[in-house]
Amino acid sequence: MTDPQSADLKPRFFATIGLLPGWWAIVAVTVAAGFGEGIGIALFVPLLQLMSGGEGEPGRLFAAIRDAFALAHVPFNLFTMLVAVTVLVLGALALLYLQRRIVFVAKNRYVRDLRDDCARRMLEASWPYLARQATGETINRMSVEANRAGLGLMCQALFVAAAIQVAILAAFSAALSWQLVIVAGAFALAIVLASRPLVRRAGRLGGQSVAANRDFAFHVVDFFRGAKFIKVTATEEPVLRRIAAYNNALYRVTRGYELNSALTNFLLQATPVAMLAAIIGVAYEAVGLPVAQILVFLLLLARIAPRVSEMQQRYEDYRFNIPGLGVVQELQRECLENAESRHWGNRPLRRLERDIVLDRLRFRYDDGKGAGLDGVSFRIAKNEIVAGVHRGYEGRILVDGVELRELDLAAWRRRIGYATQDVILFNDTLRNNLLFARPDATAAEVAEALRLAHLTDLVASLPKGLDTELAEGGARFSGGQRQRIALARTLIAKPDLLFLDEATSALDSESERIIQTAIESIAHSMTIVVIAHRLSTVRKADVIHVLEDGRVVESGTFGELMAKRGRFAALHEFQVA
Repeated sequence: MTDPQSADLKPRFFATIGLLPGWWAIVAVTVAAGFGEGIGIALFVPLLQLMSGGEGEPGRLFAAIRDAFALAHVPFNLFTMLVAVTVLVLGALALLYLQRRIVFVAKNRYVRDLRDDCARRMLEASWPYLARQATGETINRMSVEANRAGLGLMCQALFVAAAIQVAILAAFSAALSWQLVIVAGAFALAIVLASRPLVRRAGRLGGQSVAANRDFAFHVVDFFRGAKFIKVTATEEPVLRRIAAYNNALYRVTRGYELNSALTNFLLQATPVAMLAAIIGVAYEAVGLPVAQILVFLLLLARIAPRVSEMQQRYEDYRFNIPGLGVVQELQRECLENAESRHWGNRPLRRLERDIVLDRLRFRYDDGKGAGLDGVSFRIAKNEIVAGVHRGYEGRILVDGVELRELDLAAWRRRIGYATQDVILFNDTLRNNLLFARPDATAAEVAEALRLAHLTDLVASLPKGLDTELAEGGARFSGGQRQRIALARTLIAKPDLLFLDEATSALDSESERIIQTAIESIAHSMTIVVIAHRLSTVRKADVIHVLEDGRVVESGTFGELMAKRGRFAALHEFQVA
């Protein structure tokens, strides 16, 4: 597992700007809202002076606004000022509402697209890579961490938006009194310096949250997948203690972050009180501003202070959540590096017409402990049943004379049926499971597949027939029934090549007999490759290749191999003994 504390999983602030959809629309709306609000509040200066009968020095701002009204041929009186203030401030608030809508929609769209992209990349990755991934960790990455990535980017957008508004309102404040802006800036700097340890702690907790979420999801999924074993062995209590430990670790991280946020919020709420007193004292005693300008400055400050508070809180939230983006980006990078498409050609394949040839085929398992195949060569004729494919092989596999690597990967796999001892059934209806690979199959094709797989009576006995829910993994059916459902699903897909990989090894004798009868009923309608250790499964194969230490040591029919009294015969005698 990747270390969530590593620098690669903590994207830099400026490197993530612009990742959220609609970024520049957010900035444009924020700027418009900032100027609208700033101008609307600035109009309170002449408004208050007009209300006081024009007492006191008008000042540059008063004169500038009066000249602007004259230039626009708008009367400069109390009524027009009230209308202008109301329209500008309410318009700015409407734009801020629009900004929030854009941000929230962008965040949810980003998370949706990120999950879709992860799912696509995962399914386009090679099987050896997928086999190494823990289900719980993958679910956590695509669910929890993808959502945290979206939250981090949303907080970044809101931080930048608040910073833009603060800058614009500060500019209007400076037009009233640059001295008071310096005083306010000093307090803001003090807040930033005082909260730096809290921000750093939020970043550390963000990294710890990645690990805590990952461990909780990984182990909970693992334990519940083994729930039957846990119940049978009466080990509920030790399992619950382990789950509680992972849950407690997640609790401590979340609690720490929320307490950290509460302390930050206290700091942001307390500091403005002292700042307000200092500004009033400086404005009245040192600068000598008119009361109207002091009131408007305080109004601007009242609008700036929550934005400064939001900036601090959003940045802290960004630091906590953004490690989730690093985790998801790491998943995307790994999937891209292990993508299958980069190793295959694009030559189309409609149907298997002649044969499949294995030419000096070599293959090693990912753990490097031994050779799966070591220089194996033989031919599989069309519609032949052969008893015993993996990526990363050496040598050649020829399909109708064409090297396998030159074929279009998806086109080749669509011609393959696959059944193993670990039957994969989805938590859906029987009908949807059967139609998984061919949703356009007709009712007649489904009925024929059920007949060939000896499932007609079983389906008729089900209360909802084909619309019966299978439950997770097809748990309500026996092993033999699940295997026949998988076989029927394969037959509906009408493959040219059917792989049966230890498909009957976990079944009782009666279930194995039914499956063998079903296989015999489709014999020579397609090419069938049977990989088996239970030799009764391959009795009626057209040709049997005996592999030992990755090499073919014998080949022939069942009768021929028994007559040779070689390795196959010895294995058969051992099994029937």
